[in-house]
Amino acid sequence: MHPETLFIGSSQISRWPLPKTATVKHAKFSHELFSARLPKHASRIVVYCGSNDILHGLDPVDNVLKFVEALCQRYPDADITILAILLSPRATKFAAEIRRANDRIRRGLPSDVNYVNMNRTLVHPKYYCEDGLHLNAIGYEVWERAI
Repeated sequence: MHPETLFIGSSQISRWPLPKTATVKHAKFSHELFSARLPKHASRIVVYCGSNDILHGLDPVDNVLKFVEALCQRYPDADITILAILLSPRATKFAAEIRRANDRIRRGLPSDVNYVNMNRTLVHPKYYCEDGLHLNAIGYEVWERAI
């Protein structure tokens, strides 16, 4: 993992056992992405957000895409990766909404932004904590290898 990586997102990000050199900014809902106090420089940025929106009946797509656009303008040389909203065991009743949101986000991203969708790999409950929502250590290892 690159030492100057900026991680932005919900509790999936803040619970990730990241290296101490990583910068983490928490945003529970997609509209909170804009209020995160970001550093002046970042060479790599990883964003995960949208699952809480969907679980609360909100659509995260426009906010995520606007935030990515703002990141691209602020950090034009950064390597930006968007992590797809996870279809966790607890979120299975929202599967259609999650798939639609992920598809719309993927299609709306600029071509130079990376998109990582691990839902086919992280489909088994063995990758999640007992709450059925957050990744466990094994799930985070899989996620980290993918990015």
